[in-house]
Amino acid sequence: MIEFTRYLYIKQDVETALIGSLLNKDKDLALFWAFELFHSGFTQGTLLVLWNAYYGFYATESPAMEAYMKKREATMDPEEFIVTFVSNLAIRPSNTDVFFLSGAAQKTEEDDDYVEWDLTKRLEEENYEAIAHALVSMSKEKSKLTKAKKQLSTYFESKGVKRPTFAVASDHVAPSLILIARTITYYTQIAKSTNEKKKNLYVVAGEGTSSEFRTIEVNYPEEKPPKIFPKLAKHSPETNGMLSAFMPSHSNEILDAYRGKWIIHAYHTTPIWRKRVEEYGGKYSEDDNDIVWDNDDNEEEFWERYYYDTDEQPMEIQRKNIPSYDVRMTMQQFYDTYKKSGIYTPCPELLEALTD
Repeated sequence: MIEFTRYLYIKQDVETALIGSLLNKDKDLALFWAFELFHSGFTQGTLLVLWNAYYGFYATESPAMEAYMKKREATMDPEEFIVTFVSNLAIRPSNTDVFFLSGAAQKTEEDDDYVEWDLTKRLEEENYEAIAHALVSMSKEKSKLTKAKKQLSTYFESKGVKRPTFAVASDHVAPSLILIARTITYYTQIAKSTNEKKKNLYVVAGEGTSSEFRTIEVNYPEEKPPKIFPKLAKHSPETNGMLSAFMPSHSNEILDAYRGKWIIHAYHTTPIWRKRVEEYGGKYSEDDNDIVWDNDDNEEEFWERYYYDTDEQPMEIQRKNIPSYDVRMTMQQFYDTYKKSGIYTPCPELLEALTD
């Protein structure tokens, strides 16, 4: 099933666009994408993207931000927390070290030259890819994960890092990603010859900031959904040019679904759409392969509110929802653009392997 969002974007596109907007320091656009996920009903999914973005691109430059955000997540209203998290990521320095190392460990095989090395040997050799492979493997078993954390702590203490921590408690992120992020953080500190604490300043979310991103409903019966839809789907996930680096242009199958029976896909995959359908007495029928309604009046009112007539929308609007492109950003171009002050340089072969 195709995962649509509330305004009929593809969910994976929105997730990628959110990270791209953060890396380009476009806070307003990042908030648009974050709340497109959140208000579609993907609450945990939104937090997952933000925490993955933090560990993958920001943690090595802003390690203290982790504790600050965990405290805020536990006490803040979810919308307020999303604004706070996005606002602070958007002003922080980033690099691609952890992102590419995690990708290398997940998607490529280990080099035969170091496959027999234990984690301590890999740390001593400062072979980042070998370390990442080991941490991904060891994180799959609790006993090995405990061993990895102990070896990491012992090694970095021997290098003069004060109280290195490798706690990996998280509701959102794979333990291996956190361990890789912490490891590269300490290597970065050593490379920069600093282990001192820096003063950290954090943006506080303004009251009511999230309200402009809440779901816009048709003013029934005066307004018609096709007329207001261009105001809803007002941005393209390919705006920052990064989407093409991670996925090819969408197939005709996806475009056909968007233009036609998108409601079937949305009912099965998107909480807000399932809720809307069921509020109007609709449910999915396997026999009909369609949504069936308990009465004609409910069906009519549902579509009076939500019939966006996607097939007849201007092509500009259709392509905002379902982007199309012939030329893709290469992973090398992505690396060159966003590597910043990273300490890890992936080889061209790895970059090619990480391209879908």
